[in-house]
Amino acid sequence: MGKVPAMGRKEDKEKRQPNPQKTLSTSVDVDAKLQQAISLYQIGQLQQAEQICQQILKDFPQHANAIHLLGVIAYQVDLFMGAPVVGLTDTSKLVHRSSSVILSPLGLGEWVAKTKDEYVEIVCNWVRNLEELTELRQELRDRVLAQTVKFVPQVEIAYREMWRRWCRGGRIITYLYKVSGKILYLD
Repeated sequence: MGKVPAMGRKEDKEKRQPNPQKTLSTSVDVDAKLQQAISLYQIGQLQQAEQICQQILKDFPQHANAIHLLGVIAYQVDLFMGAPVVGLTDTSKLVHRSSSVILSPLGLGEWVAKTKDEYVEIVCNWVRNLEELTELRQELRDRVLAQTVKFVPQVEIAYREMWRRWCRGGRIITYLYKVSGKILYLD
């Protein structure tokens, strides 16, 4: 059997670059499509929101906001279907804290690991407690629905603030979280 060549730096760099034959011709088009995806997400049209994000990523493979929205959709779908997700929070990277933001309001803070060893420990603990896991899975959908009603307006506020900052020439804020009833924005 022949050896499969590894992807080199050139191919990797090309993969990250926007598609030259892109269908979304300008950043305005991409922004409009992303806003459409967000609007669809907000009204619960997750499949349509996901399709738009995939279209954006086809043309702009490293589009952070489209990637983030896809992650949020995937988390929400899994939780809604009764499949709790173990999160790994890397305190050095803000984007890795999303699992804590999503799971903690659902009463699943214990599902967020701070280290890889803790991650494995959480998974093993739940595998040993299948009866309790079954109970959690049965009530998870109701928890998600209750929190969605509270969380969506907070996300809307965050997106508006990101847009305002961008219009003023500032950096777009890529992360938010709630502490003591207040939303904090981090650059």
